[in-house]
Order: sequence, then C-alpha cells, then structure tokens
Amino acid sequence: MSRSPLHLTYDPHSGFQLTVRVCFNKSSLKIFSHNQSYKHHVIEGIEQNWSGLYPMNSELKQACSDFLLSQRKKQISAEQRQSKLLADKSSKDTSCQLSEQHLAELPLYVKLDEDSLSCKQNPRIVFLKRFLEGKKRPIPIFIKKPRILPSHVASGLFRRFWGIFRTGQIESIGYNWSRNFPGYAVINDLRSTHHLRQVAAHEAGHLFGIGDAYAAWYRFFYAAPNTKNYMMHYNTRVHTQEIAMLIRAYVKMKAQFFPRKFNLQNLFKGIYREFKYYLKKIYKLICKKS
Repeated sequence: MSRSPLHLTYDPHSGFQLTVRVCFNKSSLKIFSHNQSYKHHVIEGIEQNWSGLYPMNSELKQACSDFLLSQRKKQISAEQRQSKLLADKSSKDTSCQLSEQHLAELPLYVKLDEDSLSCKQNPRIVFLKRFLEGKKRPIPIFIKKPRILPSHVASGLFRRFWGIFRTGQIESIGYNWSRNFPGYAVINDLRSTHHLRQVAAHEAGHLFGIGDAYAAWYRFFYAAPNTKNYMMHYNTRVHTQEIAMLIRAYVKMKAQFFPRKFNLQNLFKGIYREFKYYLKKIYKLICKKS
C-alpha cells in the first residue's frame, strides 16, 4: 500500500479523483463564520475550487496520456515487462487513452481524507507516528492567526535547501515537493470566509505540486503571462493548465513551475515593494505588543 498522502486515480466513467490524506491542528476547530469552523471552510474551499469539469487541450491530453501509461506500467510485473516490451510500445497510443466522453471535458474530483488523529494531536506528531508505523502519512495543515509570514506551504527541515538541485528553481529551497512528501501548509488569511477558502485552495495547489504564477521574489518578480485569473496567481479559479501541471507533477514525482524571466528593473521594483510590505507588518506587530 502506498504511504503517499496523495492518491490520483482515473475511472473511464467518472474521470479523475484525487484523494488527499490530511491532519489539522486543534485551532482549526474554532468557529469562524456561519457557525462553521475554520477547518470546514478550508476543506470546502479546496474541494470545491479544484473539483470540476476542465476543457481539454493538448497539454492536458498529454498529461492524461502520461498518467494512464504510468498506471499501466505499474500493473505489469518486472518479468512480464521484459516479454511485453514491444507490445507496450505498439499499444502506447491505443491502450492508454481517455474514454470518449472525456475527450472534450475532463472531470476531476478532489476529496480530503482526514486522519483519525486530526484535530486531536499536533499534526507533525501525527505525521511522525504514521511514518514510523509505515502507514499513509497525512499532510499537516495548520490554521493560525496571521503574524509576519503570509499563508504558505513548506517542506520539513530534512528536505529543505537541496531541492533547488533537483528542479533548478529557487522556489524549491523551502518548497522541495515530492509526491511522497508534499510538505505542510500554514493558512493564516482569516479576513473573511472567501479569503480563507481561496487562500486554502491556492496553498493546496502547492501541496499538489504546482508552483506560483505571481511575481514573487523567487520568480524574480516576474508574473507568468496570461495567468491573472488563475488559482496560483490571484487565487481566482483553477484552469486547465493547472490541472495538467497537477497530473504531470504526480506522474513525474517532481513539482511543476510556471515560466519565469529575469529582468533587473522588475527585480529592483519588486524588492522595494517587498521591503515596504514587511516593514509595515513588523511595525503593526510591534504596535500591537506595545
């Protein structure tokens, strides 16, 4: 049995389903709005934003084909693989295809599956317990009050820093994603129900192996073109390209990133904006304590 917290499957009738094993901290049980807890809104925000019908294009079709091929290879034993190698090559384009009903629109359903110890113990402790037991490891999700750092996804200390050598992306210094170790999420944007749900969905995108599209410092403050209404840019809604990246990350077991570009003028402007933003945050924090 796979110990990965992410499990992606395809059914010719219902389409793709992504099951995500998670574990929340105790604070997530506090009531936030509409008599519902933080955890409730986070789960709904992730499931509802990522589940849906996505228009098929060449990028998504190729990602689906790669997934189906990888699943077929897993079902063939090492002994059978040698004897059927030629058959695999000749049938690659015919036996690893989507059903006809999914050639125009692809369904994806995302379901969060809570560990039995979720909200009862510290998510990091639960993760360690499952790791030592050899069981499926949940993704720790922390709902916290905002401080200096915004909501984010990061990898544990034993995976940080060296990820840049695997991907060539600066973002992989702190976010060294793999299918077996997606990292942990901290969600602290509690301004409203809408913000909480959309930010949770954005951070879930990182847990699924997708990088940011907005002008972050690790992208040299370069925003990916034509992505302003993407989930991984302005937390708006999930697009076909993001689903293709999700499937590709799952198959290749390596995070997928939007294109970036180095521009010295953009870099200096971005550094100045970031400096002002965090200076204000620190100032507000000091004023609250005093």
